[in-house]
Amino acid sequence: MRKVFRNNLLMIKYVLQHTPSMLFYALLSIGATVSLGVSEVLIIKIIVELIFQNVEFEVVLKPILIYSIIIIVSYIIISIYDSYLRHRCRYIYTKKMQRIMFEKAKCVDVSCYDDPTFFNKFTRAMREGDIKGVNVFDDVMYLIQSIAMVVALGSIIILGDVVIIFIALLQCFISFICAGHQNKINYQHSKTVEPEKRRYDYISRVFYLESYVNEVKTTPIKNVLTHQYKHAAKKEQQKYKKTFKKLRIYQLIDTISYSILNISNYIYIFYRIIKGALTIGDFTSLTSAINKFTHNVDLLLYAINKFKENSLYIDDYIWFMDYKPSMELRIGEEITNKQSTLSVEHVSFRYNEGESLVLNDISLMVKPGEKIAIVGHNGAGKTSLIKLLLKFYLPESGKIIINDHNYLDINEISLRKQFASIFQNFQIYSITVAENVLLRHVTNEDDINLVWYALEKAGLKDKIEKLPNQLNTRLTKEFDASGLVLSGGERQKLALARVFASNAPILILDEPSSALDPIAEYEINKTLIETAKDKTVILISHRLSTVVDANKIYLIEQGKVIESGSHHELLKLKGKYFEMFETQASLYREEAC
Repeated sequence: MRKVFRNNLLMIKYVLQHTPSMLFYALLSIGATVSLGVSEVLIIKIIVELIFQNVEFEVVLKPILIYSIIIIVSYIIISIYDSYLRHRCRYIYTKKMQRIMFEKAKCVDVSCYDDPTFFNKFTRAMREGDIKGVNVFDDVMYLIQSIAMVVALGSIIILGDVVIIFIALLQCFISFICAGHQNKINYQHSKTVEPEKRRYDYISRVFYLESYVNEVKTTPIKNVLTHQYKHAAKKEQQKYKKTFKKLRIYQLIDTISYSILNISNYIYIFYRIIKGALTIGDFTSLTSAINKFTHNVDLLLYAINKFKENSLYIDDYIWFMDYKPSMELRIGEEITNKQSTLSVEHVSFRYNEGESLVLNDISLMVKPGEKIAIVGHNGAGKTSLIKLLLKFYLPESGKIIINDHNYLDINEISLRKQFASIFQNFQIYSITVAENVLLRHVTNEDDINLVWYALEKAGLKDKIEKLPNQLNTRLTKEFDASGLVLSGGERQKLALARVFASNAPILILDEPSSALDPIAEYEINKTLIETAKDKTVILISHRLSTVVDANKIYLIEQGKVIESGSHHELLKLKGKYFEMFETQASLYREEAC
């Protein structure tokens, strides 16, 4: 119970920290709710006695008016809180928590995305973390409200007959025990079906994201995915059947006990009326009070059980917020030198323990302003090397040094500011053209000029100039029916414009122009090399003809550098590079014919 209390208290602290006004509004609503419940019970008794016991109207007029005013005012307060204030506070809180969680998510190591167990807990935390705090807060408020209602209504019932309250409490206690078991079963069920939920989400994305639509429309992949969806649904249904069998037992116990004890209470009250111990007015007020009392005891016990359930989910959130990255630490040395020297010294790397080395004893030197190319067949290890240079992963052995700073000692944010990188799987965002190029807000006229310069160098300026809104044109049609949808080649030119617009000293292109024809890719690379005279450029490609202007070329095969030198030096060696270059050149000549 200590852990349950600590977890829920932590969520309450977050709510009070980010939306302190929510407590005042909630307590005001609780006061109104208690006043409403008591007033309704008492006014019923007065009205029934007025009708059946010939009480003088003048005698009861004043209390009827007082209770009526309390009821009306209470309804107004509760309505304003439930329909507006509560939702407004929840909205403010969830948005603040989402920003906090997004910042935390940015620090998750890239390697964690390869771990399904981590990813399951990660997705649960991200899904529940933003809303769980206000849910816990609501549960606490329901608990306080229920306690206040139970005390107030219990006092009315005890004054009528103390036996009645014991029957009602017994009924609620049985419900509490059953609900506790059901909550544990439901939580375990939610954990077991997490893989199926993630598969649902994945398949849903495939069917609604624009990047998948061509293959979904033109290939049988939709049948494979639909089959996977059905398989996941069948598996989840099987798990639910097992869960439902366990739940059904407690549901049955709860229903039968509720019926028996509820009927027993009514029989007892009727018996007391026959004996003359209770009046008709007492009967109606006690019946109303018992229903409200039972309901609020149920809410009270439900809230207690809910705290236990919440604690289980909060564990995932606390685990996420307490997660300590092994690389994304945001601490260490700052790099301020704009002329960066990179040194990779005997680096070896594998993604997971027990797997083969992806990089094996790699060494290379990149001097400031140098234009180098890393080439090789797909799967040779080129992209893995870039991920190490960006400190997404750490080497298994060897070291990487930039400006005499060991990567282990460098702040990741500072390090990555040294690079402007475009990957094969780059994204086009549903924002304006200018924002897509800068990947930030446009702040001044210099930014506008920079965007036009970058688009011109990437070969996309003419197209954007002809658009009605030019740089303010929103890309994709996801949120704007008039949005611009770029072709595959245009998307890659836009991505390349990001490099031309960057002020980072090192530029990395990991085959983002691979969808362009070899001549277009060569022209882009040549323009980049000529434009970035004062910058270091690292080109990744499997097309050797597109990197012939690089100062130095490293050929990687099976994770090893097997040849290095300029294009002409490598051709003179008559080695693997020469063989690959001649093979590719002959293929291009055949295509031209």
